[in-house]
Amino acid sequence: MKKLFLSLFLCAACVCSFAQGPFGKVEAPAGYKEVLTIKIDITGSQTVTADSLSVTMIPFAGSVDCANFKGEVLPTGVDTQIGRPAGRTLSARYFITGKDLAGEDSSIFIENNGDMREPYTHPFIVTDSNALSYLNGADLLGQLDFSTGGLVIRIYCPEGLVK
Repeated sequence: MKKLFLSLFLCAACVCSFAQGPFGKVEAPAGYKEVLTIKIDITGSQTVTADSLSVTMIPFAGSVDCANFKGEVLPTGVDTQIGRPAGRTLSARYFITGKDLAGEDSSIFIENNGDMREPYTHPFIVTDSNALSYLNGADLLGQLDFSTGGLVIRIYCPEGLVK
């Protein structure tokens, strides 16, 4: 029971430390435009701790309902948070399937990495969508947002790349 409580506490602490303005309005960084808005549903967590090291795996699913894409986060997404004496890192990998803004069936792979001492994460995207191809390998920023009452991941692209 103690390990379960510690695991859930670490999960909440790790995720909340990335949240920007949990009760205020979240805005795109200067020079960037929001291109994806992803609602996340956390389905559990598992933690292993040894000395001053810890790893928490957080499986999740979710949905996307924004102008550029409508679809589902496949329930294989895993957010890994690694605690080290010098800080914490976050790494999430997941697939989204659905329809892009042109109404075409498409998929998006996202790997989102971050450092809890930084305000933004750094998503890497690969998509088979022609309409969203500008996201492939682009210099993107991500932000975890709790202002809606749940966990939302917002992904921003440099304005000059957005089609």
